[in-house]
Amino acid sequence: MIEEIAQLKTEIDQVLDIPGGVDWHQVPLYICQLEIILSKIQLLGINDPAQALATVRYFLERIPSTFDRVQDKDELGIFCRELAEAACELVVSAKLPIAETANQLLDAWVRDKYGRFTKIPHILAEATLPENDRAWLIEEVQRRLMTTDGYQQVTLRQLIEQLKVP
Repeated sequence: MIEEIAQLKTEIDQVLDIPGGVDWHQVPLYICQLEIILSKIQLLGINDPAQALATVRYFLERIPSTFDRVQDKDELGIFCRELAEAACELVVSAKLPIAETANQLLDAWVRDKYGRFTKIPHILAEATLPENDRAWLIEEVQRRLMTTDGYQQVTLRQLIEQLKVP
């Protein structure tokens, strides 16, 4: 298992190491490579959701390094949505608290200047979370309201309202 996780992290590092960038005509193949790795992680999640979650979180941490080097329209944003959805699903499967993963997702959304993580608030609102995780997430989003403005603040207010509906 440890070797498999190390191999997946190596694959993540290799696919994200694109010094010359990804030209628009290379994007479909590049996205396919990303999706293959995510599929392998999801397979790992069947037997060990906690380790799969840690690997998805590693992927989430590393992928912003590619944002200015991939000449796509929406493909990378769609993949980032899939990655965030996988993180939320794995948190639930692993029966872990949402806090660390939600903070990582919200941080990625706040820092995203390329529009790749725009779906994160929606994903968090739609996640099937235990009541205590929903309550924590509402408090965390309320706290973040104080450090954002404009569009992000409006989006966070909408997220709070969505989270209040069971």
